[in-house]
Amino acid sequence: MCACVKSNPMPDKILIIIPCYNEASALINLLDELKTIGHDVLVIDDGSTDSTFRIASERCMCIRHEKNKGLGQTILTGVGYARDNGYTLCMRIDGDGQHHPSEITKLIDSYRESPANIIIGSRYLSQNNYRTTLPRRAAAWSIAALLAALYGKKYLHDPISGMRLMDAKAIAFFSTHYSAAFPEAVEIAQGYKHGFSIREMSVKVGMRESGKSSLYGLYALVIFVQMMAAIVALRFSKPD
Repeated sequence: MCACVKSNPMPDKILIIIPCYNEASALINLLDELKTIGHDVLVIDDGSTDSTFRIASERCMCIRHEKNKGLGQTILTGVGYARDNGYTLCMRIDGDGQHHPSEITKLIDSYRESPANIIIGSRYLSQNNYRTTLPRRAAAWSIAALLAALYGKKYLHDPISGMRLMDAKAIAFFSTHYSAAFPEAVEIAQGYKHGFSIREMSVKVGMRESGKSSLYGLYALVIFVQMMAAIVALRFSKPD
């Protein structure tokens, strides 16, 4: 009688996606730190006018949009690359230096312990040193409450976090179904509508190292109202 040894499953092929627009000043340190965790890194330069493309292409894979297309289209480029190149997990982080490489490892380990189609790195799930303005925090609360009410799901504390992991099923779906206008929150609504499992885990997030957010003042309020309307419209639309 032979002793049969159960083979180990194939290891995940992991891609770190970093959408960037004029993030040259923060990108060098971020990419150098990412070398220590040993996963493939792809920067998508969304038509930057600074040296983002040069810095990124010297250190990792980089795709450049000749013209600025916006965050949703930039993420779509990255997720499409992950699909086309056989990645089983992709992790999106911001290019402004807020997301620490050590937290990427925590999210991947969390997935291996308890898989989900999407795992969100939450800034608000537990106490940490991250600080944001009251309007931004209120916007996150409102979007989270709306998603929970419309879909009957557990309240997500940080539905607009830019740090999130997708598994192979989510990669395949979102490579062709990604919201160009309101990427983070509508991604969750799309996921719920199509039966995806979504959860969050606490991560430590630093303050922005460079640049500034494009969402502020009256413009931010308009985007918030449009985002809420898009979530409601998606909930009552016919399945695609």
